[in-house]
Amino acid sequence: DYLVQARGGLVHMSQIAHELVEFSRSAHTTFDDTGTNAAVEEAVKVMSDRAVAAGVSIVCRLADSMPAVPGTSLFQVFCNLVKNAIDAMPEGGTLTILTEVIGSQAVIHFEDTGVGLPEEIGRVFEPFFTTKQPGKGTGLGLAVCKDIIEKCGGRITAARRLQGGASFTIQIPLEYCTPAAQPVCGGN
Repeated sequence: DYLVQARGGLVHMSQIAHELVEFSRSAHTTFDDTGTNAAVEEAVKVMSDRAVAAGVSIVCRLADSMPAVPGTSLFQVFCNLVKNAIDAMPEGGTLTILTEVIGSQAVIHFEDTGVGLPEEIGRVFEPFFTTKQPGKGTGLGLAVCKDIIEKCGGRITAARRLQGGASFTIQIPLEYCTPAAQPVCGGN
C-alpha cells in the first residue's frame, strides 16, 4: 500500500517537472512570424480531438486583417486557453474565439460556456493557483500565458460571463505587431 502511494506521488511530481520544463522552453517558436489568426487556427487544430471527445464545439470568428506578434509563443497561449476551456466544460459546451483590431490594440477573446471562474478571480494568473482536482493541473498555465503576453507589451484579463462560463481577453498594442498577413481562412 505504501509503495502504491509513493508511486502515485512520484508520477504527480514527474508531471509537474515536465510541465515546468515545457513552459520554460517555450517549445512552440515556429509561429514567430505567423499571423495571430494562423496561431489560433493551429491551436484549435491541435486541440480538436480533445474538444470532440469532451463534446465541446469551437467557433472561430477571425478578423481578416489581424497582425502578427513576432517573437512570441502565442500558439502556446492559445493552446492553453483552449485546453482550459475544454476542461471547464465536462458536460460539453461551446468555446468561441474572436479576433479583432480595436483602436490601437489587437484583441483576442476566448469565451466558454463552462463552469465559470472561482471567487478568487484575481488569483487565476498566480503561479500554482488552480481550481482543478489534485493531479489534474499544476496552476502554471495561466501564469505562463500572462508572462508571454506581457513580454510582448500586452495584457490578459479574465472575467465571468453573465450567461455563465468564463471570458479571457488578450490585448496587444499594434506598435508591438507586424502588419497584417494575408488571411488564412478568410475570416469567419
